[in-house]
Amino acid sequence: MIRKSAAWVLLISVLAACAPLPIPVANAYMALVPAQMYTGERQSISLSLWAEDRPASGWVEVSLQKGGDEVLRAKEFVSGKETIQFQVPSQPGQYDLVVSGPGFEDTAQVLVAEGLLIFLETDKPIYKPGQQIEARIITLDSELLPKP
Repeated sequence: MIRKSAAWVLLISVLAACAPLPIPVANAYMALVPAQMYTGERQSISLSLWAEDRPASGWVEVSLQKGGDEVLRAKEFVSGKETIQFQVPSQPGQYDLVVSGPGFEDTAQVLVAEGLLIFLETDKPIYKPGQQIEARIITLDSELLPKP
């Protein structure tokens, strides 16, 4: 027969073994940033945070600056791997992208350009000489949705 106090100790030790370990604060990171972005589109930056060989967590801030003026700022709590999404400004040009988090801050230059993705579709895969080509053209955004 197990005593009540021994049963409580056993229960507490089992629960403690099942509890998740706290995620440490980051001391290393990786950010995947495109070199070119397109005006008015949604953009994602992928981030991974580590503390030695384990995933880490912390607040990460992404900002776009042009001529020293901040154009946009996005802030997310990153736990291991996350993405931060933001709307690209409508003004094309060269921007400084600043990524900062617990213990790090880096700057990279990105180009914001006006762009158009054009999809051309024909009615046949192969034409013979003299046949009339019928085609339609659709402009698409970065999500491959028709652009008005």
